Amino acid sequence: MTKQNIVDILSDIFIPQGFKKKGNYWVANGKEINKMVDLQKSQYSNSFYINYGFIINAIPLTGLKTHIFGRLGSMNKSEQIRINQLMDLENEISDVSRAVELDHFIRDKVMRRLNSVNNEPELLEYIYKLPTLNMVPGVVKNYFNIE
Repeated sequence: MTKQNIVDILSDIFIPQGFKKKGNYWVANGKEINKMVDLQKSQYSNSFYINYGFIINAIPLTGLKTHIFGRLGSMNKSEQIRINQLMDLENEISDVSRAVELDHFIRDKVMRRLNSVNNEPELLEYIYKLPTLNMVPGVVKNYFNIE
């Protein structure tokens, strides 16, 4: 499998959901928030990461890519190991198996989270469900009056 194959999988998932592709980014603009997905290559290997996040339109990004950041992953250790294997293109996994499994994980772990947030109140609810609020930039905490 190649990077282009992963790009194609992401496009097949996100474009029908209203995202627009711009380079290695997929963006869905909303009234209060924008949603973004990007494909990032590892500096150290032929592995990739699928990042996603939310941009609050009322707050300048000032150096941030997104205000709230996430990455394709799992709290389940065996699932996380499998995601890492799938995203490492040096692993000898058949292209068909890799495509099917990546599609499943992206829809379950990324698309489901993105679909759950469509406005600021839903984003605030999402933020409070994060494992730690340390991941939330100060500008977002100030905006939502999070202590």
